[in-house]
Amino acid sequence: MRLSLLELQILVALDDHKTLMQIARELYLTHPSISRALHSAEQKTGVPLAEQVGRRLRLTGAGVELAAQARNVLARYEDLDRMLDDLRHGLAGTVHVLATRTASTYLLPGSIQRFATAFVNANISLQVAAPGEVWQRFQDELQDFAVAPRTHDTPGDAEWLFDDQDKLYVDTLSAVRYAPGETPVQLHTLIAPLAQESERRVDEHLRRRGVSFGRRLDIRSLETSKQLVEAGVGAGLFGRSTVARELAEGRLVELSWLDLDLSTAWYLAVRRGRRRSPLVDALVTLVYADAESWRAAST
Repeated sequence: MRLSLLELQILVALDDHKTLMQIARELYLTHPSISRALHSAEQKTGVPLAEQVGRRLRLTGAGVELAAQARNVLARYEDLDRMLDDLRHGLAGTVHVLATRTASTYLLPGSIQRFATAFVNANISLQVAAPGEVWQRFQDELQDFAVAPRTHDTPGDAEWLFDDQDKLYVDTLSAVRYAPGETPVQLHTLIAPLAQESERRVDEHLRRRGVSFGRRLDIRSLETSKQLVEAGVGAGLFGRSTVARELAEGRLVELSWLDLDLSTAWYLAVRRGRRRSPLVDALVTLVYADAESWRAAST
């Protein structure tokens, strides 16, 4: 038979060396009620849990061991009680987010971290999809909101976040980084992750800026693309937000003399037509706040 919550509370109180009078006052019980609860606990466990020592009631060795476990149970129960209270006030639950790999890696972590700190009883379900799939899945699935570049499938009520400027990046030891801006540059390999721009547009633009390359690698994996650039295989075409962390850590070096006028517009769409949890609004607000910072950084 399972011990009741009251029986666990009495064991913990005795383990804290509280008197019967203190226990009765805290739990709104009479002395006989406490005695009956202890007797019931001993019948359920089959071992003595408390004994009279002088004028005070003390736990036996078995009672002390059981009280230690009872503390863990009561702590979990209190966590559950707080979570239920948060659910009643809309401060607990799960926010379902759909985003591209780039957004999930660079645009959302800061917002999610602050959200998780503020709402300890909330969860986030973050699903990653290719840019061409995000908006279609957002329409078909019950996602709370989605973040992705603008495409022909972008919902009409999606809101603009910021434009991410595309630039060329090379590894820290590449000879290209030392080339003067007015000198034509030959790149053996151009690494373009996710093929966000049409090849012809990118190629023509680079050549107008005096940049030529022998071959092009379209790598679907963003992480693989970065690793190839870091290894010195070639120069990579990335968005500003994608490599902000790598630049800060000195892993990639920006070719600052080459300012591209290509950009990717990022949008956020929120599920409409149903009652929305305050948690969704809280996370969306954090994402918008970060978007303002991204816009400021690009100016």
